[in-house]
Amino acid sequence: MQQPLSRGEAQLLEDRLYTHILSTATAIEALDTLLIKKGILADNELMDAVKELLKTKSEQTYAAAVTSPLIEGV
Repeated sequence: MQQPLSRGEAQLLEDRLYTHILSTATAIEALDTLLIKKGILADNELMDAVKELLKTKSEQTYAAAVTSPLIEGV
């Protein structure tokens, strides 16, 4: 059986996750800015699409969680 993470290990993993999320968010924002400057997208068009996608995915995840019990046989 694997040992539980120490507080320091958990904090390190959390910090790494935040770093990856921040990097991804920065890349998306930079892409959005460039596409708007080039006239390819309207202002906030990409972010609105991301918001709509997140809403759809959240609804799908919730629906799957409601219909699939965590423990089989429950």
